[in-house]
Amino acid sequence: MDVGAKVSCILCHRSEETVTTGALSNKDQVTAHQNCLLYSSGLYCENSPLSDDLFGFSVQDVLDEVKRGRKLNCNKCKRKGATAGCEVRSCKKSYHYPCAVQRGAKIIEDPVKGKYG
Repeated sequence: MDVGAKVSCILCHRSEETVTTGALSNKDQVTAHQNCLLYSSGLYCENSPLSDDLFGFSVQDVLDEVKRGRKLNCNKCKRKGATAGCEVRSCKKSYHYPCAVQRGAKIIEDPVKGKYG
């Protein structure tokens, strides 16, 4: 990577760290926001977060989720890579996580049970 090169989230393609996105983390050339990982429909955190990982998410699982997301257009920005889906089974809308928040999505957080939707 070039010195001074701007890194961006592999899921939402944004480089800024905000309250919405959470912090960026990098492992094995994969960079992602914490909330983009937590709210991606096809990802499950199986490991305890360490200081040198993707908040406990497997690099291979993240790459697989990116591949799945390439087939999904974001309902807000219309770009591919929308990995955050609606929890309502009949709803087929997908978003980049920050786009879902901008659209006013109801965010469900239950850290005790490890559920984020």
